[in-house]
Amino acid sequence: MDTRRFTYLAAQSRTVVVAVSGILLIETGVLHLWITSRSPLAAWILTAMSVATLVWLWRENARYGAGALEVRDGHMELMLGTRWRGVVPLAQVQSAVRPSWQEVPQSGTVQAADYVNITKPSDPNVLIVLTSDVSLRAFGMVTKRVRRIGVHLDAPDDFLQAIQSG
Repeated sequence: MDTRRFTYLAAQSRTVVVAVSGILLIETGVLHLWITSRSPLAAWILTAMSVATLVWLWRENARYGAGALEVRDGHMELMLGTRWRGVVPLAQVQSAVRPSWQEVPQSGTVQAADYVNITKPSDPNVLIVLTSDVSLRAFGMVTKRVRRIGVHLDAPDDFLQAIQSG
């Protein structure tokens, strides 16, 4: 089977990245000037950490934008930058639908214990329900066991067709 890639560029929020970057630059400049009079070394360490954070933020945003969900060889690969990674066997997909607002659990509730929206803060336009839990890795460190996955895809109907024929 050939590989089918499904992007989620509409879920990417460059505005948030730009806003956080602007706030970080302004606060770093102000704090640098304020701390320099007390400890120039501490001011430069703080500035270096802020620059490293900005570099990470923009690189992560670029990785997120270059990623996709891939359907191939009987499985689905989730690669959303370093935010989420995982492999889901298509045999474990119980259903994949375009959800209504009632089908998407509210975060923090008991119903959301086995659910993750991997393109948050965007609302999911596809809900994947699995027959058993799978492990997804968040930021390369945290593993979350889920049975329902919400995702906002650019071509949700094509994805649903690929899953059904998969």
